[in-house]
Amino acid sequence: MSIHSTSSSTKTEENPISPRPQPSKISLVYDMLMVVSVLASLVLLTVQYILNAEFGWIHDLMGLLNVSPTQEILFKKTLKNINHFITGFLVIEISVRWLIAIIQQRYFRWFFFPFIRWYEVLGCLPILRPLRLFRTFIIAYRLYLLGYPILPSSWIIKGRFITNSCLKNSQIESYYAFLTGYHPN
Repeated sequence: MSIHSTSSSTKTEENPISPRPQPSKISLVYDMLMVVSVLASLVLLTVQYILNAEFGWIHDLMGLLNVSPTQEILFKKTLKNINHFITGFLVIEISVRWLIAIIQQRYFRWFFFPFIRWYEVLGCLPILRPLRLFRTFIIAYRLYLLGYPILPSSWIIKGRFITNSCLKNSQIESYYAFLTGYHPN
């Protein structure tokens, strides 16, 4: 008998590709933390834009609440600092995830991460902060695929319909433009 021989009864059948990966509690908590931080950032950003828009009803509301101009300026600065903190947090978070992807060799080349996660990278830029909402939808969809229904199924059905309609319409227009040379500009 050989030292390296193994009996077929000791081998276990393993399926390397499971149909639905089981997330760890840490990854679920992490995803929920990211959803909360992104949504908080967008709510604060919306409040900041409304306050800076100089709407008349905002001044009326501030007068009704007895907010002095100094307090209003302090509140705006506080909102701005909180938004900068969240942006810094997201930049550090995406940098750590990129480093982890490099170490684990998740992608063919080390520099593919920002191209695959373009919406996250661009969402870190202050001018493109609304792209953070896209990241929230991606996380919610991923949780939905894992069996956690975050979004109502009617929203998912409508989203698939809209996405398919847009893709079909853009393909039809692309084919028409290619065949006829007509480019509507």
